[in-house]
Amino acid sequence: MISKLQNFSQNILEDKRISIAIMSSFAILTIQYLILTYFNLIGTPLEDKVHIISKAVVGFFYLAALPSVLKRNKFEFISIYFISIFIFLLNYIFFNENWPYLRNIIFPYFFICLPSFAYSYSINDWNVLKNVMKKISLFVFFIGAIISVLVFTNNAFLGGQYSMSLSYYMLLPLLVYTNELLKKNKSIFVALLSICVVLISIFVILALGSRGAVLSWMTFVELKFIVKKKKKKKKTILLYLIVFLILVIILVFLGSILENIYNFLFQQFGIRSRNIQLFLTDPTHLSGRKYLYKDMIQEIQSHPIFGIGLAADRRIIGV
Repeated sequence: MISKLQNFSQNILEDKRISIAIMSSFAILTIQYLILTYFNLIGTPLEDKVHIISKAVVGFFYLAALPSVLKRNKFEFISIYFISIFIFLLNYIFFNENWPYLRNIIFPYFFICLPSFAYSYSINDWNVLKNVMKKISLFVFFIGAIISVLVFTNNAFLGGQYSMSLSYYMLLPLLVYTNELLKKNKSIFVALLSICVVLISIFVILALGSRGAVLSWMTFVELKFIVKKKKKKKKTILLYLIVFLILVIILVFLGSILENIYNFLFQQFGIRSRNIQLFLTDPTHLSGRKYLYKDMIQEIQSHPIFGIGLAADRRIIGV
């Protein structure tokens, strides 16, 4: 009995260590962004040094959890790296013209994407990850809110018209607390906290971020309702109807709502929200992506058997 309890505690501890490693990048990168924007370091030589320090800190958390991952899934961990290295070598041999661009994705692929996948695969109790995610997302929310206030008061600079990074940092708390808001049997405190986090996150993303984060959130909400196809009680159905009607009203007056938000941001803070401008564009503006898609599809059709190789899009398009 004592041995079982010890094993259970050890498993929970390992799950927590792995979960912290996975979520550490969100916390560290948000702090990094606060430093870069507050001290106006974006585009300066010091920016690279800050990036290196951030990667080193995240790497420390991953290394700390590595023994637990290898203990649970050593064969799988080695296998996915072996397969990935093999694929990269094939691309180097048969598509060596892509190598300068392929080389640029080695770090994000092998040191961010693959570890995140392998570590996530090694978690036994997903509730541990969810609990860590809630805590990290609240931390990210507060840092993101501080950055936003600094930008609104002209005490921090995004380095451009909008910030894709900030919008995706704020997407984490937006998704986590939207999920909390959709749960049943939550306390009043959790409900109020969730509403505040959701509304403020949406506002920040609309004002300073990119549309991709908004689309991700809308997709998440839609999937949540699709998955919940169980028999619903009358109260739940009534609640869904009320939410649906509110959404319909918002969609009907969406243009006016967005215009008012845009005017408020510009008049009060001098911010011209790129997000809102693009949402108000008719037809929907894709930032030139449709031409990139068209060019790439034509290239793939020209090489139907062997394809064009990893990272060839960067070579063909030029960026």
